[in-house]
Amino acid sequence: MLVEIALKYENNIENKKTSGVSIVEKATAWTNIATEFNAVSVVKREASSLKRVCYRRSYAKIMLVGVVLHFCRRTRLT
Repeated sequence: MLVEIALKYENNIENKKTSGVSIVEKATAWTNIATEFNAVSVVKREASSLKRVCYRRSYAKIMLVGVVLHFCRRTRLT
């Protein structure tokens, strides 16, 4: 559920710019994500908490792909 909501704001939260405008847009996007998530979730969370969860999940997926590729290379499956 969180991932689907975050994907709607992907352009804002993944923006690499650090200008004042983009920082405000990112903060607004995370506030909107928290509002939408809390509207449908039993557990209420703040935007900063949701941000940590999203980035941890993204990092875990990247690490999993790396492990799978490493295994395939070692076993010559690719």
